[in-house]
Amino acid sequence: MNVLVIAGALQALAVAVWLWPASVHIVEWSGTRAERVAYLPSFSLLLWLSLAALGLAAAAVLVAGRRAGDRVARLAASAAPLWLLWLWAVPFVPWLPDWLPLLLVFSGPLRWGVAVAAVAAALGLGGRAAAIGERLAPRIGRHTVFATSLAVYLALGLLSSRAVGPGGDEPHYLIITQSLLADGDLKIENNHVQEDYRSYFGGRLRPDFLRRGQDGAIYSIHAPGLSVLLMPVFAVAGYPGAVVFLCLVAALTALAIFDLARGLAGPRVAWITWAAVCLTVPFVPHSWLIFPEMPGALIVAWAVLWLWHAPSARTSGWVWRGVALASLVWLHTKFVVFLAIFCAAFLVRLWGRWRSLVALYAPIAVSSAAWLLFFYVLYGEINPEAPYGDYTRVYVLAKNIPRGVLGLLVDQKFGLLFYAPAYLFAAGGCWVMLRRPDLRCLGGVLLVTTRSARGLHGFEISANQSYSNASVLRLPEYQNAYGQGLGGKFAFFDGKGGGVNDATDQSWGPALD
Repeated sequence: MNVLVIAGALQALAVAVWLWPASVHIVEWSGTRAERVAYLPSFSLLLWLSLAALGLAAAAVLVAGRRAGDRVARLAASAAPLWLLWLWAVPFVPWLPDWLPLLLVFSGPLRWGVAVAAVAAALGLGGRAAAIGERLAPRIGRHTVFATSLAVYLALGLLSSRAVGPGGDEPHYLIITQSLLADGDLKIENNHVQEDYRSYFGGRLRPDFLRRGQDGAIYSIHAPGLSVLLMPVFAVAGYPGAVVFLCLVAALTALAIFDLARGLAGPRVAWITWAAVCLTVPFVPHSWLIFPEMPGALIVAWAVLWLWHAPSARTSGWVWRGVALASLVWLHTKFVVFLAIFCAAFLVRLWGRWRSLVALYAPIAVSSAAWLLFFYVLYGEINPEAPYGDYTRVYVLAKNIPRGVLGLLVDQKFGLLFYAPAYLFAAGGCWVMLRRPDLRCLGGVLLVTTRSARGLHGFEISANQSYSNASVLRLPEYQNAYGQGLGGKFAFFDGKGGGVNDATDQSWGPALD
């Protein structure tokens, strides 16, 4: 039996080495099913690796000696964790992932976690690391967490800013900042015409809008809160200054997460939580990217700490906490969900402390009224969806919520199981907290905010599979039934939004003949 354990472990290692460069992709959807294409190395390489593994297993047993049963047993016990590497092969088998699509997660970044765990256990590193961590955790405190986080984020962020530069929506937040600094307004059309973005963006940047304001001006679809925060640092140091500022915000967020974990479960758990959350995706890239997610995460992390230490603050402290929470909606409209969650949670937590509640809710009420007035002034209607035109009516649908919940777990681009499996432990931790009366409110908030962190985009998997030994067999098909536009509407005027959806780069306009 021990010989079989050793042989199976080494075969698993051989298969994992063979699958190192392999990948599997969903390339075409047809109804409720999808076709998968796997890119695999040469099967002759697998044969040689398998023979080498068998030879190594035989040699190990022979070296141990025929009568050295204890040696073989110890060797088998050491090699047994390598059986976990068989999980690497699961996404590539023909039928099993079709019956249980969640198994596709082992074709993504999660497989590297499996490999690290298997090798560390086989080498006996887990127990040693735990012992070292047990000794060091109480001695290393908050300053180390903040300094380490900031150093990591600055190193990666400044490297990324020089090598890649801002992409996606990042330059659009920056040009709003430039408009505020240069013109004192949110009208961005002249800034694009003047190419004010040339200092940090090399290509041609079109205004990111879907609807003109009621005065005919172009306003970005992006909320102005982050751009306002970036004004001082951008005025002094430009784009690199904005990157450094976001890294500082991220380090403060990491410190808040560490403080909360240490208060709830002790220093060792706090270090594990900090490493699992703050040194992995999506936290790491967002720690320097010019997006509102990190400032929003800092406010949410602080708010959870405030919930935990609710009775300790003075009335003036609750005013400033209300100001921080009130800023969420100015960072992004989607953060209104978090604002509502915390307003309800603090109402429960501070019930009976009316002065504190008034101090907290007053700035939130004023800011919320100003936020709604903002849309009325710009677009002539009290509607946070106004900047998006018909987009939300066409694409943001309640029927997508069930699929969105599934996508939260298994979406191949954003799913927790694919890129951030550590967050799945949050559900178990929240359940434990819900069972404790002193932590029930906090556990409920953490559970709801974790589930609310994703959008409503749906996802579904039911896959067929094809194999290729050299190249991908098929490419995705693209729809050619509809032309440029949105919601079946398009009329060209100037390509800048003067017509109907003539500034969009999407192809969901009128049907083509």
